[in-house]
Amino acid sequence: MDKIQTVKDYFNRIISETVEEDKKWKAYSHSYGVASMCSMLAGKRGLNTEVAYISGLLHDLYAYQVDSYCCHAASGAEMIRAVLKNLKLFTLQEQTLICSAIFHHDDLDITHGVYEELLKDADILYPFWENGNLYYPANSRKRIENLTFDLRILPSSIQKDIPKSTMVPEEIKVVAFSRNALAEYAFSLASKGIKGERTEKDYFTIIRYFTDETIYDEMYSNWGAAFVYHCCRSCGLEIPIRIPNVLSRFTGVDAWFDWAKHEGFCIMAQDVARPEKGDIVIYNRIPSGSHNNALLPWYDHIGIIYEVKDSTILVAEGNADNSNCSGIIERPIDKTIGCYVRIHEKYKYNNGKYNYISCFQK
Repeated sequence: MDKIQTVKDYFNRIISETVEEDKKWKAYSHSYGVASMCSMLAGKRGLNTEVAYISGLLHDLYAYQVDSYCCHAASGAEMIRAVLKNLKLFTLQEQTLICSAIFHHDDLDITHGVYEELLKDADILYPFWENGNLYYPANSRKRIENLTFDLRILPSSIQKDIPKSTMVPEEIKVVAFSRNALAEYAFSLASKGIKGERTEKDYFTIIRYFTDETIYDEMYSNWGAAFVYHCCRSCGLEIPIRIPNVLSRFTGVDAWFDWAKHEGFCIMAQDVARPEKGDIVIYNRIPSGSHNNALLPWYDHIGIIYEVKDSTILVAEGNADNSNCSGIIERPIDKTIGCYVRIHEKYKYNNGKYNYISCFQK
């Protein structure tokens, strides 16, 4: 089976079904343009043109599908990882090369492997080739100068002045993250009593970052962590749908716990005098605060604290009490609470190094 044609069919269907009409042309033209540039550069550099073309075609698909460029490279690599695996057409090496290229394609300040650098070059070269008189930040402009020299193209259209408005895609809106804003937003959203059903517009908004076609079935009565992720993203926290090399996406409580431990944001319940508004709370699996099944992790549910009282907390939750509905729950401060996640308000996500082999769970 023709791998490129199969991926084209998938790409075309996703754009057709999920992207707003007035944004479809940009998605098609940029993606196919970058894919062609990838293939051309791969041929010139003695690399696999098929792998290069596919990485170019898919590199921004996540951004178009969820209508956001926030962490789109890392999240896009995670989305495409699942797609390529399910297609069963690609070797492990091909999957790794494609996903790694997508993961690193917006990181212009660090030099990665040959396919990553090829995609970065193509992603800059195509709009230059298409539009000519464009502005580029310094790290992009140097790539253009190198490419035009290598390809024997006169770089007469490279502009030296860099208006700020041209350096950041218009889709990105910078919002300063704060735990207070997180608590207020989560309370407002959870208070709507959103049902975890296909017909609920607010529910789709909450889970839209996780683009698998089976997402509705997978999330049924299991979207508490996804609710927290949406609230954090909506309040300015920039994190991809999965932190590199962590075993699960932020649809799982385990991902929040592992990430919080790694970043130093995790405070075990017995080690904190008092929780705070805007903390993320992770609950124990059963009311006693312990269990005997060694195969099960201790954590079970998650929410965002809106108010701290004398001996209880008001918590905004998705799938509150496993009801498949959002709500505000008053919970005791006792052994049912395992830990709190207190996110630093100046936290900045760093891509790190991508390891495809470790990403074997959704």
